[in-house]
Amino acid sequence: MSNFVIENLSLPDDVEKMLDERTKMGVIGDKMGTYTQYKAANAMEDAAKNPNGGNMAGIGVGLGAGAHMGSMFAESINSAKDSRRQVTIQCIKCGASIPGKSKFCPECGATQALSCPNCGEPIKKGSKFCVNCGANLQQEKTCPKCGKSLENGVKFCPDCGTKIK
Repeated sequence: MSNFVIENLSLPDDVEKMLDERTKMGVIGDKMGTYTQYKAANAMEDAAKNPNGGNMAGIGVGLGAGAHMGSMFAESINSAKDSRRQVTIQCIKCGASIPGKSKFCPECGATQALSCPNCGEPIKKGSKFCVNCGANLQQEKTCPKCGKSLENGVKFCPDCGTKIK
């Protein structure tokens, strides 16, 4: 036998369903709140189509389920609203509360992205060493023109404006 070709690989139905569900979840990504709203709305629609309208026990269960579904739907809407709330951080210079993805502080104008003076890689405030090149970030720098003590990562002297290398 010189060639062997597989034309079809069948998986059990349960495995195929789980793979389909996993694929759907991967497509959803960070939109879980929207997906939850969608599922809650579909579940309420299915509960409304309950064919057991003449059965008193069915009505009681339907009402209980309906009330529960209503609260679930309200919760999913609230959680989706919560996920849209803007994350805030503190400015690295003045401490003001600013939007999380700000590049500059709207209060003092300070840049919010510190970078390694050696390689330019973004660094976190308070870092002792650069994670990219290993440069020591604790060495105090001074402005070559006016002698002012400078914070790590600054590109210009805040007093005289001289470019820092």
